[in-house]
Amino acid sequence: MANTIRTKAMDRTTLHLVGYRICPYVQRCTIVLEEKHVPYELSLVDLFDKPGWFLRLSPLGQVPVLRVGETTLFESAVITEFVDEYAGGGLHPADPLERAVNRAWIAVASAVNVDSHELVLAPTRDTCERVAARVRDRLRKVERQLQGAFFNGDTFRLVDAAYAPVLQRLAWYEETVPWFEFLSGCPNLAAWRERLFDYPAFRRSTPPDLQRHNDALMKQLAARSVGAMPWFVRRHLER
Repeated sequence: MANTIRTKAMDRTTLHLVGYRICPYVQRCTIVLEEKHVPYELSLVDLFDKPGWFLRLSPLGQVPVLRVGETTLFESAVITEFVDEYAGGGLHPADPLERAVNRAWIAVASAVNVDSHELVLAPTRDTCERVAARVRDRLRKVERQLQGAFFNGDTFRLVDAAYAPVLQRLAWYEETVPWFEFLSGCPNLAAWRERLFDYPAFRRSTPPDLQRHNDALMKQLAARSVGAMPWFVRRHLER
């Protein structure tokens, strides 16, 4: 059964987001929903035991999924663009080329998300080190794009919402393995991260127990390990 959280006043125009508590792609969507002050309902599913109704909604069996009346949307980039346009726009640059550039860098954020998942599940320290090096390389490329308070200067955009959740999770991972140093040599990115973490919509999207849910996920991954436990998971549980 889904765990449903009601946020703000519910009415017939309310959007229904289906997600998993710790998923960074779901948090991208809640950041944008909060930024645009759009009423929404959030239902949480167990991705280790996906209910049939969810699989019927999600063609890929992945979260997030957004229900708008009888219509289903999936993929976080699609959902966040829809929410922005639904609420009047403004979170993408008006210029088509600048908008395309932002979409391209959102894809880089997704690549870092994939890397972070691979890092957690890496079987050995050597594999973990290689993935961490790849993350640092990607983030140094992001560093060179940053010149203001946010990705496009002084205005918060969808691209900022895309990076905030994965930067949060990478910060958690550094608590377990300090030598990851993901932002080494990236002063602009470090400052950007702190601004994102302090941004009101991000703060509203982050339940106070979110990191505890990440800890619970590590225990689930350990329990479901076949053979040797992933190196990072073991380190996390040994802290």
